[in-house]
Amino acid sequence: MDQASKLRAQVQRSETNNQSSCRTIAVVSGKGGVGKSNITLNLAVSLATNHQKKVLILDLDFGMSNLHLLLGKSPNYSLVDCLQYGISIEKAIMEGLNGLHYMSGGNGLTDIFEFSLDMRKRLIDELENFAYIYDFILLDMGAGATEQTMAFLSTAEELLVITTPEPTAMTDAYSMMKFLHLRYENRPFYLICNRAFSVNEGKEAMDRLVSTVKQFLKKDILPLGIVLESTQLRQAVINQEPVTLKYPKDEITRTFSQLAEKITVRSFENNIERSSTLSFFQKLRKRLLER
Repeated sequence: MDQASKLRAQVQRSETNNQSSCRTIAVVSGKGGVGKSNITLNLAVSLATNHQKKVLILDLDFGMSNLHLLLGKSPNYSLVDCLQYGISIEKAIMEGLNGLHYMSGGNGLTDIFEFSLDMRKRLIDELENFAYIYDFILLDMGAGATEQTMAFLSTAEELLVITTPEPTAMTDAYSMMKFLHLRYENRPFYLICNRAFSVNEGKEAMDRLVSTVKQFLKKDILPLGIVLESTQLRQAVINQEPVTLKYPKDEITRTFSQLAEKITVRSFENNIERSSTLSFFQKLRKRLLER
């Protein structure tokens, strides 16, 4: 049985049992170069390998989709192919380790709304099936906010903001959170500080952002943790392999496992205002089709 057949069988089994507990988390940053895609990938690996979750990564950095390079694999098809050539979503999904799947956004997509209504409808019809397959869908967004990324940002149930201790990264992270909060004030925000040289440096950076957002936006954000600067992570990137797989016993792998644990067990359950499990796809349908 090929992968597309497996996915169809999973959808049919889950729909029959009326199972849908999929969580959608958009991973964002105010600027590029903060390690957002690496965080997304290694969180997904930890969720899949350490917590036995079925995870789909959607690489939605339209026009610069390159997360597959961190996996050391080349996708046969992408979201662009699904829209432009009618390729099924099932064929565009790459199968990974222990329930981890990945789909590339592709290159050359300047505006998702340039495609016909019928094309967009077919896309969302197929995407909606995945609420019955996965525990988590992680949306690896491009830096900043454009009209097409907003179609997905506006519909994700939870938002994970990545920053580094650098002042420019923190300023841009705050600007992104302000932009999103003013439009979707009830959406829960998580925060990870990446590339800190020490725990103290990372904690100070997160504390400043949490305090600033609380003071000026009257919004509580939830700090998930700190990822320290790592030689192993740089080497894993060079080798095109997730650091959590290349160095399974390293401290950075334990860090990602702890971050995944916080997400999985809902350490911040009382702060999350969740709607129905299919709400992401219902809202995405409305956003893509009722423009």
